[in-house]
Amino acid sequence: MWSSFDTLRSQHDKTHGIWPPHINIVYPFVNPDALPRAAEAISTSRSQSADEPLSVQLDSAGVFEQKFNNIVFAHDSNKDHTALLDKLQRSILASLGHKANKFNHHLTLGHTDDINGDKHKFLVSKVELLPRKGWVADKLYLLQREQIQQMGGTVSSRMRVWGTIDAKTGKVERHAKPLDFDDIERIGSETNTSSCKPSYQYSPKSFRWTPYKQLSNDALPSAKNMPNNMAVGSYNVLAEFQHPPSQARYPLILDNLFVKPALSDVLVLQEVSDDFLSFLLQDDRIRESFPYASHGPPEQEDVNPLPNHVNIVVLSRFPFSWNWVPLKRRYKGSLIATFPTLGKLVETGGGGKDFIPLILSTVHLTCGLTDAAVVSKKAELKELLSHLESVYPGNPWILAGDFNMSTSSYSISNLVNNKSIESKTASALAGLDSMLADARLSDTWMVAHLERAHVAESDDEESEKEKSDGNHVYRGEQGATYDPLKNPLAMDTVGQGFNCRPQRYDRILVRSEGLFNVIGFSRFGFLTKEDEANGGTQYASDHWGVRCGLNLTPSESSQRIVESAHIVPVSLQAAPPSLSSVERLTSALYSRGVFPSEEDVAKRRSALSLLRQILIEDQTEADRRISLPSVLCPVGSYGLGVWSPSSSDIDCMVIGHVSSKTFFSVSSQRLRKASMPQGGSHDVKILRRVHARTGTMLELEVQGVKMDLQYCPAPSVADNWPSCLRLPPNDPMFALPAQTLVKLKAARDLWFLKGSLPDLTVFRLAYRTIKEWARRRGVYAARFGYLGGIHISILLSRVHKMLVATNPGAGPISATDLVVSFFAHYASFDWKKHVAFDPHFHRELRYPRNAAREPLGILGWHPPQLNTSHAASVSSTRTLAREFQRGSELLSGDAMSWDRFLGASDDTAAEFLRQYKSYVRIDVQYWGLSLSKGSSLVGWLESRCVSLLVDLNVRLPGIHARIWPGRFVKGEGEDVQAEQEDGKEEEEEEEEEEEQREYQGHYLIGLLPLPSSSTSSSAPLPMTTKEAEDKTHSTLLLVLRRFVEQIQADSRYYDENWSWVDASVVRGSKLGPLHLRMDEREWGTYLPPTAESLDSDSDGEEDDEFDDDEGVGGGGGGGGGGGEGALGKAVAGGGGGATATTSKTGAAGSSSLSHRPPKPQGAGKFRTSADVINRLRWDPGLDSSDYLVGYEDRFLGIMERSLDLWKGEQTDEEFIPQHRIVYFKRKGKDANGEAEIVWDRRTRKDVIFGSG
Repeated sequence: MWSSFDTLRSQHDKTHGIWPPHINIVYPFVNPDALPRAAEAISTSRSQSADEPLSVQLDSAGVFEQKFNNIVFAHDSNKDHTALLDKLQRSILASLGHKANKFNHHLTLGHTDDINGDKHKFLVSKVELLPRKGWVADKLYLLQREQIQQMGGTVSSRMRVWGTIDAKTGKVERHAKPLDFDDIERIGSETNTSSCKPSYQYSPKSFRWTPYKQLSNDALPSAKNMPNNMAVGSYNVLAEFQHPPSQARYPLILDNLFVKPALSDVLVLQEVSDDFLSFLLQDDRIRESFPYASHGPPEQEDVNPLPNHVNIVVLSRFPFSWNWVPLKRRYKGSLIATFPTLGKLVETGGGGKDFIPLILSTVHLTCGLTDAAVVSKKAELKELLSHLESVYPGNPWILAGDFNMSTSSYSISNLVNNKSIESKTASALAGLDSMLADARLSDTWMVAHLERAHVAESDDEESEKEKSDGNHVYRGEQGATYDPLKNPLAMDTVGQGFNCRPQRYDRILVRSEGLFNVIGFSRFGFLTKEDEANGGTQYASDHWGVRCGLNLTPSESSQRIVESAHIVPVSLQAAPPSLSSVERLTSALYSRGVFPSEEDVAKRRSALSLLRQILIEDQTEADRRISLPSVLCPVGSYGLGVWSPSSSDIDCMVIGHVSSKTFFSVSSQRLRKASMPQGGSHDVKILRRVHARTGTMLELEVQGVKMDLQYCPAPSVADNWPSCLRLPPNDPMFALPAQTLVKLKAARDLWFLKGSLPDLTVFRLAYRTIKEWARRRGVYAARFGYLGGIHISILLSRVHKMLVATNPGAGPISATDLVVSFFAHYASFDWKKHVAFDPHFHRELRYPRNAAREPLGILGWHPPQLNTSHAASVSSTRTLAREFQRGSELLSGDAMSWDRFLGASDDTAAEFLRQYKSYVRIDVQYWGLSLSKGSSLVGWLESRCVSLLVDLNVRLPGIHARIWPGRFVKGEGEDVQAEQEDGKEEEEEEEEEEEQREYQGHYLIGLLPLPSSSTSSSAPLPMTTKEAEDKTHSTLLLVLRRFVEQIQADSRYYDENWSWVDASVVRGSKLGPLHLRMDEREWGTYLPPTAESLDSDSDGEEDDEFDDDEGVGGGGGGGGGGGEGALGKAVAGGGGGATATTSKTGAAGSSSLSHRPPKPQGAGKFRTSADVINRLRWDPGLDSSDYLVGYEDRFLGIMERSLDLWKGEQTDEEFIPQHRIVYFKRKGKDANGEAEIVWDRRTRKDVIFGSG
């Protein structure tokens, strides 16, 4: 009975701890020296009294309203009972020689400031909820005040029991030494950590919640009786702080507790009030799912109210007992639950077994991001961990609740910069994670995240919303459980300011001690409803809830990272001071145009929406009958959120029911219809259809945005999208043909990657840094065996995840530290012995790698093709290893800056041209009419360069060959002189158009002799004899000749009538006079989709799921900017490697392997309309009056005019620009009765000069 009162007093009565719960009979005091005489007088009075037994029943609440505070108390409303107390008081005072005054007998339970305030009203309602407590008073207690000297010189007091007087006989019992009142009778309050309270159990028979009876000690549970899995949830339900409390949100909170991601076996609730708990425990779903609760419903007449207005309550499917551990700050504490049926059996010394139960500790730390709040958090957490370590050192732990630890780097850094908090406060906040790590506690969100363990659907969808615009998500905001930007209840709580950012406050931490493993994590609470009273949307709480899944039968193979010889450990390398600033890194990337602007983001979002509308949404009834696809998802760099505005297309994957042939047929029709002037959008272009190894692909341009559209026929996947992504890789749903799995691999890998990264924002910044470095160093081109988007994703993600897993106390890892650790790790990575893979996904690596055939092993996630480096060669792997070593050396320097590290593409390309003394030069030229075929030729040529590198390594193992992943062209200063211009702007445009009809470029491979002792050294190996040099040179020419013959022998891509390919060895000194520069042109421009452009293009190169800059086909414009073309793409970067001498290449400086064939008749450069006009007017053998000019009128179509009437002066009223000329026609009729056309721009016919 005492505990019922003292539980409330401990939170609301300022005299708690000084006074026991009591009813005053005599007040104030007598002198301590007079206590023996006073006790004797009272004893004599009571022994002569024949009063009835003193019955007391506290059944009512009352308030004493005072000037500075109000006293809330409980009292007896029975007049007969109060009359006896009055009589007792009068007799005692009379024995002491005093008169009795009017006195209200009461038991003080709390103090409040404002009698009209909500806090006061809530306390009064708690007192009214107290069960009626009645008893017969058998003793009178005499209390003596004791002064206690505190640290710092302060003095406090405490009432101690001097003695007792029997209420009936008057017998005095004096203690030799005053005792504490809790020594007289141990109180079972929540303030006593040694007491253990049973949980309440719901009884379906009585429809009541009753205290659960504990198991006997000999009924130890067996491991066989424990469940295989269990789920633990935590939810801050946001208490109502206005009296009377509104119950409008209560049903919505309950609904959120029973959505699939929230279903739990043990549920920890924070900010639970009496009103909400009564509502909660009367719900049938709660009673069925959680038959055990730490507290009963306060409205039940025999159940005590909760101690505070906001409380922690535990609901469980399993029985438990609990005790309360108070923490430093008032109102703060932890409910520690012990589960007698969940735990582990351990062997004892005598051969027996002891049962070690599972311990659950609830957490609700002090809120706020201020200096004082962080100090309080640290003190509370330290005290809690110390208690758990001392009382439960070997037990499995679960800590769940609202930790109120701010995680947003934006909030913390801005508050420090704004001097709202001190820098040491930010350090102390980061130190909280170290405290948890030192206690061997693992964050279940992070553990499940690293492995991409099962994530429930609603949380997955919410995560996708968070990640859709990664440029606005700061470090520490991923997985937020408190988001003012999306939740208006949270916004109302924090208001505006730097702290108005997403925070991951709510967590579930575990220390398994071998009992369980984390198998999943989810968030919940996203269910909303329409607010009919106030309008808008109603949210259940200002927090999202969290839930983790635990497997109670862990096996050795289910550990997070299986110890294996295949795993190369990763160590954390802190960035030097000159490189530690994330802001400087971001600034360096911004200056290089890496980040998209808001306009770029909106443009691509609009283009993707339009494509989805055309293909998915605007379906006719006929389309629906043939079941057009219903799933369109972006993959690649756009899907990952790492795209750049200048060099990234949008890779789209459509998944549906129909065949690929049907899809592309119908989709092409819909896309062409959308581009037609009559009712079309005018913003959609089909650039070409590509036939790659992975299937057909359409290259599109939507609203000026390049897109690659692929299709995957997988009806079961489309019907279960995206829930199917959460299935294990070996699920029967993925028992599909290999070609289908290849297409799905991009989406499946992307889903796992995004969901398993510890911090997506940090990863994206590090990814962009490494990609920009690789692009500028000339090692970003997967088709040449270098890095692509998927390779950087795998290499970086495994470093990121392994660093977080092995350094849990290091706190959040910055992007700068991640980049430095990345280069340090791969600088020493032995690619011959090891492969790079994600150990959180591949628990047991069973990949039979053939190092000779696969010199570079970078394994992806999902089958069928694990090794993503299928194009790598020994030479390209050696180049990558050297570049990683060079990058690591640069990043270890104290004076290095991010601007210097990233460098400039022009400098690195020029460095490559100066680096080697000998080069292989591959020349390609195309002058055909079909630009798409020209692009296919380039793509095919680039894809075959890998085989050339392989042959060079096999035939000449002593020579290192490094290809530059871009196409060079001759500089303008040394180019062929342009033809004469007539000064007209229109003629200049036409000349430029005609010039672009013929494409010519060069690919260069630097040649470097390797030292005999090591293939990684950059020191050149001098040639020993002239015979050896000649033999090497002859072998090299043989390899090149074979390569050229293979290219020219493939009639699918090479046509000698329209193209020319050659390979030769040139001296490095001979490249200088050519003034080579990167070719930034796109080899091919948009042409209206014809049968040729849509049906005949094919490509032999296999596309890469994350290589937005690579494209299927690979051919196209290169350059320092990494620009992409409609018909192909190439990325230029910088060169590297050490300078070396090479073998002689002949006296002339080059050795040609084949002679350029003459162009066929009429295959020369097409003459311009200006040339034709001049020829017809000034050639004495021709009469200009015999010819007509056909031109295109803007409104009337093609019109004709006599050549003599054609005006060439812009000031003339009848002037018509020459670029509108379509044809020239001879007057009169031929044998067929038609006028002869002598020049036609459309068909490139030219009878006048014989060109075209």
